[in-house]
Amino acid sequence: MGIRSARGAITVMRDEGDEILSATKELLSEIITRNQFKHDDVISIIFTATKDLTKVYPAAAARELGFTSAALMCAEEMRVEGSLPMCVRACVTAECGLPQRDIEHVYLREATRLRPDLARARRRGAVAIAIDGPGGAGKSTLAKMVAEALGFVYVDTGAMYRAAALYCMRKGIDLSDGSLLARRLQSVEAVLDSMDLEIKFVDGAQKIFLCGGDVTEAIRDSAVGTGASQVSVIPAVREKLVALQRKLAQDCDVVMDGRDIGTHVLPNARLKIYLDADLKTRVTRRLKDLREKGREAESVEVERELRERDHRDMTRDASPLCKADDAVVLDTSNLTREEAREKIIELFRRGSEFSLRENGLTAGSLEVTRNVL
Repeated sequence: MGIRSARGAITVMRDEGDEILSATKELLSEIITRNQFKHDDVISIIFTATKDLTKVYPAAAARELGFTSAALMCAEEMRVEGSLPMCVRACVTAECGLPQRDIEHVYLREATRLRPDLARARRRGAVAIAIDGPGGAGKSTLAKMVAEALGFVYVDTGAMYRAAALYCMRKGIDLSDGSLLARRLQSVEAVLDSMDLEIKFVDGAQKIFLCGGDVTEAIRDSAVGTGASQVSVIPAVREKLVALQRKLAQDCDVVMDGRDIGTHVLPNARLKIYLDADLKTRVTRRLKDLREKGREAESVEVERELRERDHRDMTRDASPLCKADDAVVLDTSNLTREEAREKIIELFRRGSEFSLRENGLTAGSLEVTRNVL
């Protein structure tokens, strides 16, 4: 651990108190999140504001976000010919495990003109929403709905593992035992090298191509889903697919769902959701999805498959299914899809309030149900 400093700037549209505070919260949230600063490790925050901002001290935003122990200071920015108007700057100093060279400085809105080099570098990371949770909780459906509403790209990571499982099945490999799978292959890496997996976006929808063929529908078979849970425990499989997932998230704003997105794949995602529902609800939803696709299944069989997959996903050695410390728990047992979508969008748009203890809540402890909508 060492003492590190990150700076940033953001412009304000109007000289109004609410606008200044909202913009300052956005800037602070970005600086804290991108640099993995812990809330309690922030030592001091120095603000400057241009002379045309007069309605409120930017430091008030830090107090509202819960920075009660950090030293805060505001100063009026000196007037320089050609300087950017309506601008708030901040310098956050905190204890952090990152070396100073890896600290990311943040320039938002019109302030990107101050450091266009840093703004371009940030676009390599883009904006991400991570949705994790067990099977049948509604992750894929909600992720698609949220992505459509926000104009983001939806990335279905589960489809990638299903494609890997389908590839193995077509090669005649028994997927009933993950360790057996690893032993039967001459080299997991060699097999993965021969697997030609492509992700394409057609009219905003993700399509999966395996060795040149579109397998988007074929991978939805229940046997392939079970196989996906088996191949996902193999580190080499996860390494290859996680690299692909991160590459996709670097190139565009994404909503990504899976079982370890917030904890492993995209640990710096702007918003992390842990989506859950009771087992009865998950069984009912899975049955409905299967029947809509013309596939019959018994509730007892679906419940058994969900229980088994929960156990495998939560106990596997490589990136097990669990809630990220800074994730918001969203229980959808009694929510419609539309209600759940609106709640996620609200959380995203109010990200600074939920990520930095607005109203005395921490993201990890907030449980969202119909009763608090």
